[in-house]
Amino acid sequence: MSSACSASARTGRALPRSVAQGLADRLNGALNRTVSDSRLSVALIAGYTDAFRLTRLVDGDDAPLELYGTTVRLFVEHVVVVDDGHCRTQSYTYRLLATRCRTFRVN
Repeated sequence: MSSACSASARTGRALPRSVAQGLADRLNGALNRTVSDSRLSVALIAGYTDAFRLTRLVDGDDAPLELYGTTVRLFVEHVVVVDDGHCRTQSYTYRLLATRCRTFRVN
């Protein structure tokens, strides 16, 4: 069981946002060690209390990750639902972008 995406038995059930943030922290650690200093943020999906988007946000807009040593960018988005202290991935998107766009809107 992943400690980044589960509730702690010692502290009881974690709040859904805390569980999603744990996953974002784990993904950010991997990204920062390997390809980018950019960070993923956790954004609550409107109308839900347990569904979140993990993506990079710049001034409130979706933005691709800046990668080490290149001008290409990587757009990352994970949509997760927290259920019983665990993240369940609903969808994910990875897009390699050859242009130097600062922000990126998903339709």
